[in-house]
Amino acid sequence: MDALWLDVRWSVRTLAKRPVAALAIVAILASAIGVAAVFGSFFAIVIYDLPPVASPETVIRAWRADDTRPAGHQEPSSTDFVAWKGAARTLAQLTAWTGREAIVGGADGQTLETLLVTGDYFALAGVVPRLGRAFAPDDFTRADTAIISDRIWRERFNTDPSVIGKRLAVDVQPREIVGVMPRGFWLPNRGVDVWLPLVVDAKHPVLVDIAGRLVDRASVADARAELDVVLQRGAGAAANARETRSLLRSIPDENKIRTVPGLEGLIAPAFAVLLIACANVGNLMIIRTFARQRELAIRSALGATPARLARLSVVEAALLGVAGAIAGVLLAAWGMMLLRLEIESRMPALAGSIHGGYAMVAVAAIASVVALLGTALAPAVSAMRRDLAPLIAGGFRRLLVPRLGYGVGDVLVVLQVGLAVVLVVFSAMLIRFFAEVQRVLRPAVDTRVQVARLVTPADLDAAARADVYSRVVDEIARRGDVKTVALATELPGGESSASMQAVSSNGSAECRASIALVTPGYFAALGLALERGTIPSASRGPAIIVSARGAQKCWSGATGEWRARIMSVPVSDWMPVTAVAADPFPLSSALGIQDARLGERPIAWIVGAREWPPTVYLLVKPHAGAPVPPASLASAVAHASPRVAMEPVTTLGHSFDSQFTGLTTMMTVLGSVTALALLLAFTGVYAALSQSCSLRLTELGIRLALGADPRRLAAVAVGRDLPLVAIGVIGGLAGTLWVTSITWRALLLIAAWDPRVWIAVSAVLGAAALLASIGPVLRAVRVDPIAVLRAE
Repeated sequence: MDALWLDVRWSVRTLAKRPVAALAIVAILASAIGVAAVFGSFFAIVIYDLPPVASPETVIRAWRADDTRPAGHQEPSSTDFVAWKGAARTLAQLTAWTGREAIVGGADGQTLETLLVTGDYFALAGVVPRLGRAFAPDDFTRADTAIISDRIWRERFNTDPSVIGKRLAVDVQPREIVGVMPRGFWLPNRGVDVWLPLVVDAKHPVLVDIAGRLVDRASVADARAELDVVLQRGAGAAANARETRSLLRSIPDENKIRTVPGLEGLIAPAFAVLLIACANVGNLMIIRTFARQRELAIRSALGATPARLARLSVVEAALLGVAGAIAGVLLAAWGMMLLRLEIESRMPALAGSIHGGYAMVAVAAIASVVALLGTALAPAVSAMRRDLAPLIAGGFRRLLVPRLGYGVGDVLVVLQVGLAVVLVVFSAMLIRFFAEVQRVLRPAVDTRVQVARLVTPADLDAAARADVYSRVVDEIARRGDVKTVALATELPGGESSASMQAVSSNGSAECRASIALVTPGYFAALGLALERGTIPSASRGPAIIVSARGAQKCWSGATGEWRARIMSVPVSDWMPVTAVAADPFPLSSALGIQDARLGERPIAWIVGAREWPPTVYLLVKPHAGAPVPPASLASAVAHASPRVAMEPVTTLGHSFDSQFTGLTTMMTVLGSVTALALLLAFTGVYAALSQSCSLRLTELGIRLALGADPRRLAAVAVGRDLPLVAIGVIGGLAGTLWVTSITWRALLLIAAWDPRVWIAVSAVLGAAALLASIGPVLRAVRVDPIAVLRAE
């Protein structure tokens, strides 16, 4: 113990002699460990962030298997739920749920996530409300009750203990509050604030999620076989049977399948940053050990054993590693706080899942051990050398390639450049992909248009609802600051898919289309130009306007009058096609991204529909640049009809931005990690080459004293470093190609090879590495040769 204490004191004195180098090593380690800890703990937290239900591993989610879909399944319907619940013996408390947004409240309506659930939902979760009760059988007959979250209880009712029995308007319909859930409860996803009874109607099936709990001594295979029998029995009676296999997964397994592929995209860059930092610090420690080889050799000559010298190097590296780990944990805590604030601002529903604690400390400890091994191993081995005479004489440079003058530090320079290339190219490809996704999924419309969702009671008949919406449009259109007002069942990109039969004088054809009901002002509000035809007034009856892509795919080369009908259930009446509008979305993607909204699927807008759904979108285009005050719009809607609820008004641009919050956050994170990796690689190469030049000052001083041209010496030195940079860049590109060939198409379904990204990144990294090598060389060749020789 005394010997160890002496080693610690000696290491502290040695590090104090060169505090700048020690602080640089600690800073590099801290940044890498902090990044690894943040992303590693985020990975662990999300993977094991399971719903607070009893025995989640026995809660099994069930779907219809569908190998044609990326997830391998499709959502079952409420019809499937009824059939499975009647036949299932291996799954108890079989439950169905479906989520949707709802406007909660009156004039101060707020859009909240609601979950419609069947009777066994709370029994399946094994959680009871903190106040009141769960849903009773009568609630599914009345369909006018609700259970609220702890957050709503606190924010809207100020933790009133007598909240049970009070009324809360949900999509205009008053509902009696019968329960308040405990704080932190969620199933299957965070962010739900209101639970409503799900009434299963055989005449109107809906898509649902289904889950149940395995009974004792039953397995997932038993439950799958049981549900398959039900599907096959139903398929035998159906003329157009769907997939007759079921897919079952426990909640933990489904959580891993959903989250691991995306999180691996964060873990890999963090691990690469840690490796770069290890190579960086290891190189600095090796050069530091080389610079002190004469001192170590003298100690060895005075009786110090190689093991003792190796222990001194390990203790010194351990002190740096511990300091870096402590600083890394502090940096990780700060990073977790920033990450939580970022997610709270962009994705509030996920904020509760981001927290520090044991996971962050554990990952930081693992990263510290990796960093310690990477920084202490090589110096310790170097300290155990036994050839003392050359070291005492000053011959401390052992070269791996003597003919070319390359040593261990040069190999680590190549490793740093190669790792940086892999990380930066891969991250640049991901960022390019995310940017392209936003480009192709963002419609070319006027994003300054104000938009709000309107909801009317579900029990209104078709004529009454059409009259209500007509009064709303007329009331807002009378305002002097409104240029155009329109209604639509969906915003651009959200149109529902359906089969459409297209007819002309050349014959008929059936094609898939994205359908939305709109009022005539929709195209003027969004700035969608008409390529031909006119927009009929709503009073003329239903008519269809198709996109240019739709005209090409459904009526290619057709002449005469065009007509179409929607092949839904029931099939719609024939409607005339009166106009062709410009495509709101790009027709292709430079990266080959496949999506229905890229123009591959036609869009058809129905104008003059007689029946509207309970939920529509209001679009308002102001006359001047200033938006219409949201309070004025809310007042106009309330004046038109008290039976319409309106969510807070926003702009179309903000609505589109909210769809890409996850991508924007991912781009920000990847950009930050990539910038850190580039900075670490640059500083590592600069420090290593600077130290290398410092070790060659005697040689350079002699050459300069003998009359060597400084420019020629600089060119020779840069020429020595140029192959290192080139090998690192080429090796990094080869490694990137290998990594992307394995993961890229599987994760993103696009081509990994983008020459512009690869060339740009290679040029930037190559220039940065050369700049890092030129600086030390230029500084070294400007030294005074007399001063160098005199110091030697």
